[in-house]
Amino acid sequence: MGLFDFFKRKKKNTVASSNVDPGQEEKIQYETKITGKSITDQSDLIKKIVMKMVEEDPFKNFYGGKTDESFTPASRRVYKYAEISTMNVGLLADKDTDLKILIEGIELGVLPEEIATEMKPYYRKSTLTAYAFITGGFYKEYSAEAQTVTEGYIPYDLDIFLQYN
Repeated sequence: MGLFDFFKRKKKNTVASSNVDPGQEEKIQYETKITGKSITDQSDLIKKIVMKMVEEDPFKNFYGGKTDESFTPASRRVYKYAEISTMNVGLLADKDTDLKILIEGIELGVLPEEIATEMKPYYRKSTLTAYAFITGGFYKEYSAEAQTVTEGYIPYDLDIFLQYN
């Protein structure tokens, strides 16, 4: 018996939430990805959330841990906060169809009506799993022309993943 055969035989143990049917735990009911800019055009608000995420991050692994010396002509652009994420994402019902989204306790805004309408049947009936990742901001990349590492900046945004199980 090989190592892979051993893992194939192992059964997965799942722990079910008390308010969710155990058979439902693994099945994805609904999932979507949305950006912060599709919720609000307030770049200052997005930056405020980004700074709160950076403050709360215990690792502070900026630029993916890369130093200027580790960049080569084959290197891709690396954003300063690319490895920072949060699970501190929540939804609040505000009327029959509105769902407000909060990240790190800061209200980003109301989800677009189409997404909120699709999510509403699962709200409070299924388990929400949500993440937010920082996109944009300060970056470093190798410049073939200058043969050195250059720095730049594009406005911050957030990639938000919402899933109901």
